[in-house]
Formats: sequence, structure tokens, C-alpha cells
Amino acid sequence: MNGLPTFFDAMQRFLGGEASAASVRRALGVGDDAAEHLEFYRLLVQRNHAKILRELYPPVHALLTREEPGRWQQLVSAYAQPHRASHWNPNRFGREFGSFLQQASGLRAELRELCVELADYCWVRYCSSVAEDTGDDGVDSRLFARHYRYAVDRITVQLEDALEELPATEATSLLIYRHVETQEVRVFRPTPLGLAALARRQGVELPAALADLQSEALDRAEAEMMRVGVLATTRPRRPS
Repeated sequence: MNGLPTFFDAMQRFLGGEASAASVRRALGVGDDAAEHLEFYRLLVQRNHAKILRELYPPVHALLTREEPGRWQQLVSAYAQPHRASHWNPNRFGREFGSFLQQASGLRAELRELCVELADYCWVRYCSSVAEDTGDDGVDSRLFARHYRYAVDRITVQLEDALEELPATEATSLLIYRHVETQEVRVFRPTPLGLAALARRQGVELPAALADLQSEALDRAEAEMMRVGVLATTRPRRPS
């Protein structure tokens, strides 16, 4: 064996399904009796990949299992090979799953669109849960603003019970956030005033259609977001 680099390269290709047990044995100079043990480790990795994605994206798993039995495992296998796990945090393996679903072949158009939106919703919730406290509002780390064609928050709950048929589109704006005090990940449905108040708080220039909003109305919308833990009660300091 030619040292650790050879070992890790051979095992990574094998565990990722790119190389056979025979090629690993040749690369590492081990006997034929190692084949059964090697296959066991590849099976463990495949099961762990499936577990990570299932736990990161439970509504996607539930929806695909209901709509197209067997498709979930096919997608997991197809995703795993080009997306090698390389980060110390195993959940990072699932980071590109939503983008992968967008390009995956064979899914019906409406099913694909819903799966992609559910995957984005799940990933954003996860990111919010693990984001560092930066001392500001945490936009795009602790706090995410999203607009979906489906009511993904409600569909996620429905999929925990029974969803009789694919839901119709329902344009939905969400603030997905980790509560500033309880640290619980929650969802808030903002009004247009709320979105404008958030933009103002971040120093973003409002579009012309919203520029004439009275500051008192924006203050009330901001206060409501403070009440539910979207925003801290003190304004963050912005770089001058």
C-alpha cells in the first residue's frame, strides 16, 4: 500500500460507488477475503446517505413515497455518487439536494416543482437552526425571506398525516427564522407592510410603490415581528 492518500482515494471511490471491491483490493494490496467486509461498509454508507436526506427533507421523502413508490431511493442513489460527503458536518452532504431535484429526470412537472420548494423550505429551516448568532438580524443566516408558489409550511404538516392529492398552488410569502429568545425555528407569514418594514430595517431602499408608506405603519409592522421573535427589540447597527 502506498500510504494514506492511496487508501483514502481508493476507499472514497469505492464507498461512492465508483469502484469495485476488486479494484480496491488491488490498490490496497489486501486479500480476496476482504471483499465481504468492504461491501458491508459500502452498504453502511449508502444507508447513512439515505438517513441524512430523509431526516433533512422529511416532507419530500413522504411526498415521493406516496406519489411514486421506489423513486426516493433511486434519487438518493443518483444524488450520492456526484455529491461526495467531504465536510465534517454530515448534514452538509444534503446541501445541493434541492438543486439536484430541479434537474432530476422522470418527475412530473407539478411534483418536481413542489418537491423543489419543499426541499428549499427544509434546508432553510435547517440553516436557521444552526446559524451562528452574529448580533444583527441574521438575514440569510438566522432569518430567511422566501416566496413560494405552494404553501409549503402547511403542506409539510399535512404530509405528517395524510395528503389525499397534490395541493393546488397557493402563492405564499414566509419568514423562516430562529426565535431571538427561545431559539425555536418558526415560520411567520408577513404582510407587504411587514416585508417593507424588514427592508427598511436592513437599509434597503423601498420600491416606488411602497416609498410613500407612512413610517407609523411600518413601525407597527416591525413591532409585530419583534413580538413574535422574528426581530430583536433593538435595532442592529449597520456599517456606516
